[in-house]
Amino acid sequence: STTTAPSRRRKPNFAEKLHTILNDHECHHAIAWLPSGRSFCIIDRDEMVKNILPKYFREAKFESFSRRLRRWGFYKVYTTGLSQIIFSHDMFHKGRPDLCKIMNGRQN
Repeated sequence: STTTAPSRRRKPNFAEKLHTILNDHECHHAIAWLPSGRSFCIIDRDEMVKNILPKYFREAKFESFSRRLRRWGFYKVYTTGLSQIIFSHDMFHKGRPDLCKIMNGRQN
């Protein structure tokens, strides 16, 4: 029997983790795709910080998450009166997790 060493598997990048979160129905009350599938909305910032960020990322501060979004080329599209924030990225689309693999966090 052959086994693959776990170290050979590439860890998911930030964009891939974010895509996973957005496709997790248990997270939809806090973060969700918009109908277009080209943007997403952070619906409940407190819920993100308390329960979602710690599950997927080392840092659980919203400011750190927000900085990382910008570093990865995401941009804020709109902030609602309810403090819901909509972000978008030209290569981040619902149903296209393959595009995440070619994204990187080196953008300013």
